[in-house]
Amino acid sequence: MLYRSVYADALTPVVREAGAIILGHFKDPGRVREKTDKTVVTAVDEMAERHIVQAIKQYFPNHGILAEEGGRISKGKEFCWVVDGLDGTRNYTWNIPIFSVTTALFENGKPVFGIVYAPITGEMFIAEHGSGAWLGDNRMTVSEQTNTGKMHFSFGYGKSSHSRGKSARILSGLSSFIGGYRIYVSMALELAYVAAGRLGGVIATENSPWDCAAGILLVQEAGGIVTDFKGNQYTMDSSGDILASTSVLHPQLLDYIQRHKLYIL
Repeated sequence: MLYRSVYADALTPVVREAGAIILGHFKDPGRVREKTDKTVVTAVDEMAERHIVQAIKQYFPNHGILAEEGGRISKGKEFCWVVDGLDGTRNYTWNIPIFSVTTALFENGKPVFGIVYAPITGEMFIAEHGSGAWLGDNRMTVSEQTNTGKMHFSFGYGKSSHSRGKSARILSGLSSFIGGYRIYVSMALELAYVAAGRLGGVIATENSPWDCAAGILLVQEAGGIVTDFKGNQYTMDSSGDILASTSVLHPQLLDYIQRHKLYIL
C-alpha cells in the first residue's frame, strides 16, 4: 500500500500513468531534438509532462506550475508545482533504463511534497514534509554508515562548461575521501537512492528545481541533509549546487569540500 495523503492520492496515479506513456515509447522515442542549452527533448517528454500538468490544473487550480518543457504555465503566490515528465532523457534516448518521472510542490519557496517514479522498476518514492519518505508502504531512512570511504556517491553536472569544470574539480578532490562514485544522469532518481540508503550521497552542480526538488525532500524526510557547497539550505531560488547526504556523512563532506576549496574554480 502506498503512502496516502491529499497530494499523494491525487498525483500518484497520474505520475504512474505518465510512466506508462514513457514505457510505451521506450526504445522508439521518435525524433530527438536538441534544445538551445544542449540538452535533448522528445515528444515523449512533452506528452508525459502535459499529462501531469493537466491533472494538477484539475486538482489544484489555484496552484502555480513550473514545468521543464512548458516553462511557467500558471502562477501561484504560495504554492507552486515543478514538473519533469522525463528526468534522464539522454539515457532514455540511448536505451539506457535509468530515468524517472518526478514532480514536487513548493510552499513559499520550500519543497513540501514530492514524487519520484522509476517506470522500469515500478518503484514509487514519495515524501511529504513532516510525514517521512516512503517506498511503497516502507518508510525509508538514509544509510547508517559513518565512514565516507565505505560508501559510493553519485556525481552530477549542469549544462555550462563552468558547472562541468566545478564538478570535475570536486570529483577529483574527493576521490581519495570516498569509497567510489557513479554518474547516473537522473538526478531525481539518484536522490531517491540516497533516501533509500543505496547511495551515500549526491554531489552535483547547476540543477533546476524540477530535476531535484522531489529528491531533496525525499533525502530530508529520510533523515538526511541537503545544502549547497557553502552550507546554505535548499530553496526554490538556490543556485542549483547540491550536497545531499546523511546527517553523519554530510558534515564530513562539507568540511572537506570547504577546507580544500573544491567548489572554487
